[in-house]
Amino acid sequence: MPDWNDGAITDIAARRRFHRETTPVWLVTACTILGCRSPSLSKPFRYADLGCGAGFNALIIAATWGFDFNPANIEVARDLAEQAGLTNVRFMEISFEAMEALPPDALPEFDFMIAEAVLSVVSPENRRRIHGLIGRHLRPGGLAYLGYSCDTGWTEFTALQTLMRMLFESGSDASDFAVGEIFAYLDRLKTGGAVYFIRNPVLDRRMSEVRQRPAGDLALELLNRDWHALMFADVADAMAEAKCEFLGRATLHENIAAFGAPPAMQPLLEEAASIRIRETMQDVAAATEYRRDIYRRGLTFLPIADHHAQLETITVAAIRRGAIELPSWRGPETADPALYQPLADALGDGTLTVGQARTLGPLVKAPIEAAVDAVAMLIAAGHAHPVMPPLMAHEAAPVVARLNDAIIDAITRGEELSYLVSPLLGAAIETNPLEALTIGALQYGRDPADLDGLTESVMLAMRRGGRSVVRDGAPVEDEVEAASILRDIITHLLEQRVPLPGYQIRG
Repeated sequence: MPDWNDGAITDIAARRRFHRETTPVWLVTACTILGCRSPSLSKPFRYADLGCGAGFNALIIAATWGFDFNPANIEVARDLAEQAGLTNVRFMEISFEAMEALPPDALPEFDFMIAEAVLSVVSPENRRRIHGLIGRHLRPGGLAYLGYSCDTGWTEFTALQTLMRMLFESGSDASDFAVGEIFAYLDRLKTGGAVYFIRNPVLDRRMSEVRQRPAGDLALELLNRDWHALMFADVADAMAEAKCEFLGRATLHENIAAFGAPPAMQPLLEEAASIRIRETMQDVAAATEYRRDIYRRGLTFLPIADHHAQLETITVAAIRRGAIELPSWRGPETADPALYQPLADALGDGTLTVGQARTLGPLVKAPIEAAVDAVAMLIAAGHAHPVMPPLMAHEAAPVVARLNDAIIDAITRGEELSYLVSPLLGAAIETNPLEALTIGALQYGRDPADLDGLTESVMLAMRRGGRSVVRDGAPVEDEVEAASILRDIITHLLEQRVPLPGYQIRG
């Protein structure tokens, strides 16, 4: 292994992944809900992604700096930026140690600083550097986001992760290929009667969940030498030294008492003597596996009247139809139709403000906080998403069109990308290759009413990327039958899929 990697996995590049909670519009919305002043999105802002991986998040957000020490990741990020002709994003191949050594004026002040899935896979020294960089470069009033594995959900897995790393270091396979062999070895331990599995029955569920993820993702996280699940209080203390105070969770439902912890825990949480105790108790109550935390450099809360006025203007757009399942500490819950169906109907394919939500169903006589919670739960459930200011969305539209062109082209060439970007949302929407290729065909002039022509275009794009129509897990060999199946799927997509908000199809 090379000695520059500081124990991290560097033999594979990170996948292009998107994290909705890290976008400025999401963070500003959360900040407003929590009653604090936030950076303005109506004027230019600066955004830093610390440990940006393949840089997909950074490509979606304007005025972005992406930092990563793995040259393979930076190459992947720059390649897509070049294909899309993006000039408002910078990627630097640099370690946290080298960033710490830069002169103070080498980097600007940032309005947003992000470290997603980084703190848990770096050494204690690099964690200290990340906190220091945020304290040094986050402007007063700026927001920091930290996503990390939480000890309350991983305690029993720590010993296995250590063993996984040792097995990897003793072998010769590339890290992503080694993952399968390592899990096979763990299976042998279990069937061999290892008492650790008997005393920790939750490991069966945890290993089953983990193994569903792509091998490359598992390698980049769990095979790192310095993987550690962390406790909130330790992270909060380090951030306090950087003059950044905890504001709330970016996982919106976890800020709402009814959805964040069991009901019997609520009195205990309210009695907590400090935020650190309260947050730790909630993690214990919900066995939190992953935290997404928002910090602010200096806490300045809004006066009540100003807060309520800003809450009224929070605006969301629909991104999914169908039954609404709300996330909670116990898992997905069916939404109360009396409360949520009027909101879903009002949303339609358009937008909805909190002020408008207050005129619907049981929210008519409720305080504004009830409407805010309901809209926040629609966001958390993935049925709605906060929208960008109109001017920013309009200015982003041509840039987004180029980026989506590059994404669709990459999918056509066989790359595994599962997102397209919306200028209205300032974010990416999860999709699948078939949906993306269908949008690509429409983008370049195919008439949605000409289903045969549309199907032919999508079929050609699929073949170019080495994809085929699959039924019951097997490719459909007969071309006529494959075309018929694909035509039915595309028809369903056109009828059921919510249009990508703010994205226009060129005629």
